[in-house]
Amino acid sequence: MPRQAIVNVASTEQLSTLCQQWKNCSLLAVDSEFMRTKTYFPIPALLQFNDGKANYLIDPLELNDLSPLKTILYDEKIIKTFHAGAEDLEVFGGMFDTELYSVFDTQLAAAMLGHGFSLGYANLVAKLFEIELPKAETRSDWLQRPLTSAQKNYAASDVELLFPLAEQLMQELQSTGRMPWYLQEQEQFLLGLREQQALDYNFKKFKSAWKFQPRELEIIRQLYIWRDREARNCNKPKNRVLKEATIIQLAEIKPHHISQLRAVPDMGERLIRRYGEQLLDVIEHSINTEENELPEVPDRPLNSRQKQNTRVFREAITSLAESLQIAPEILLKKNHYEALARSCKGLPLSEACIQQCIEGWRYELVRETLIGIQSEVI
Repeated sequence: MPRQAIVNVASTEQLSTLCQQWKNCSLLAVDSEFMRTKTYFPIPALLQFNDGKANYLIDPLELNDLSPLKTILYDEKIIKTFHAGAEDLEVFGGMFDTELYSVFDTQLAAAMLGHGFSLGYANLVAKLFEIELPKAETRSDWLQRPLTSAQKNYAASDVELLFPLAEQLMQELQSTGRMPWYLQEQEQFLLGLREQQALDYNFKKFKSAWKFQPRELEIIRQLYIWRDREARNCNKPKNRVLKEATIIQLAEIKPHHISQLRAVPDMGERLIRRYGEQLLDVIEHSINTEENELPEVPDRPLNSRQKQNTRVFREAITSLAESLQIAPEILLKKNHYEALARSCKGLPLSEACIQQCIEGWRYELVRETLIGIQSEVI
């Protein structure tokens, strides 16, 4: 049960008054509850705020005008703290059609300080404050109305302790000198969120791309773009528009007639009637793309020698991370190890190679450790 008051914000006038008060705050704890089972975009169901004094529940299904919130969310002087806030930032960004300013993510900060990697909010609260939070409403239907008392208590507890949690972690980052690390990492995190909005984002994450020829990759890329655009237009999950396996099969078959679509598994008559001509147009356009505009075939997966290299590098970095009291998964990530394995040939690792693969706050921390690796690399 939350210790601070739970305030149900029942009108735009009340919300506007609150936002005027919050303009004097330097920190707000923020969370959201949403549903996304049958839609492309998340449906906001409840917005929670805490200003250090009370928990405020704002119902986007009841309030027609949430515009007073915009001045708070995009005020650079007010830090908005979230825990694992990627989806929450998408919710708020979608509501106001822009990204938030001055955010602080407690999950990322906790990893930078060695409290654990990718820790859930309840686990982090339990570790730092020795308080067990309720979990019963985790998978609740947040679109139902009226909300139950249990739902409201759960929603309030999601921000009540987030406020002091953020204060503590920010103080730790300052006292340990790690705030510059955090700010660099947060900027990369926010950049990653922006990249996820690109229509070809899923293509860039296509893990089997190395198996295909450039022409096939162009078909796959354009089908990903078409699918994402269509999913946004009709607000449906991407796989309900076109399954990933179907995209790959279309790239392999390269159909040029409606009748050929019937040979593709999961391409039922309804799907063909609705999208058949569009898909053929996308495929024809991709086939006619100039050679110099085709995607490059990415590197193959690491070979056994390179995998052994990454294990050697990872062991050394894990030991360093333990001594620094930072999550090893944050100190170096999978892409760093793969870059080192592909670029650096033998031991000792050259400083130039390390600098090519690792930038920013990480470089000075790991440079000596990587140069000093003595284990035999196959």
